[in-house]
Amino acid sequence: MNDINQTELNTIKEDPSDSSVRFQTFISEYSSGYVKLTSGADHYIRNIIEENVLDRNFKFAVPYYADGDEKIFFSLPYIISDAIYKNTDIDTKDITLMSDNQAAIDWIPLLKGALDNYLKSFHYGEKLNEIRKELVDMGHVIVKEVDNESHVVNLLNVVRPPHIMDIQDGGIAERRIMTWQEMLENKEAWGKNWKKVEELKVVMDAVQKKSFIVYEWWTTDKFKVGKEEKETKGCIRFLDCTIYDEGISDTPEMWSPYVELERFVTPYEVKVE
Repeated sequence: MNDINQTELNTIKEDPSDSSVRFQTFISEYSSGYVKLTSGADHYIRNIIEENVLDRNFKFAVPYYADGDEKIFFSLPYIISDAIYKNTDIDTKDITLMSDNQAAIDWIPLLKGALDNYLKSFHYGEKLNEIRKELVDMGHVIVKEVDNESHVVNLLNVVRPPHIMDIQDGGIAERRIMTWQEMLENKEAWGKNWKKVEELKVVMDAVQKKSFIVYEWWTTDKFKVGKEEKETKGCIRFLDCTIYDEGISDTPEMWSPYVELERFVTPYEVKVE
């Protein structure tokens, strides 16, 4: 860290905003997914997700025995989930159209052809299988829509209150690992905050770290709606600056591990049931 100018470290860190402090609390409180079932029973959802990921990739958390011999992978949960996945396959070509209207029956073959073409064009079958696989392996699935396309979210990148079922009520934060090129694509959107990204890149280059971490926190806060601000649901993007800590800064009282890049109101106004 000797090659890093101390001024560069300090310029990234500004007086933490209220949203930054709340986000830091959100991450700290919910990242492990701790759930207390009873006074004598609790568990960490994060640990369960990590175990499931190891199973689906045929890996042990500790791959060797104490004597150095490699363990042979065998997982009963994986065998069960794989059997469930194979026996619940839904083939889109088997979709059947029916009509109670006698006059419309002649249209069914035409509509069936149009439906098959639509599902094939949008790779509906592949996406359905991807969602189904995640649901069987992990027990639940989170899907997000980006540019009119559905994407399964990696649960290892998700932080949310484990005791609140509805994401709309509890909020959610997703960690995104981004390359420098992906960061550059957001330069215009991040406007005046882009300087903070460039300052962090100097620090990262000095320690040969290439991947940036940006959090997208969907929560209720003050967002600009039209020409005014109001309390509503939206997204706040934070730059992860935890590559170094407050001990490096000359002004640790002004240090914040997450720097706000942008915020925008949710584009959806109709509640998803």
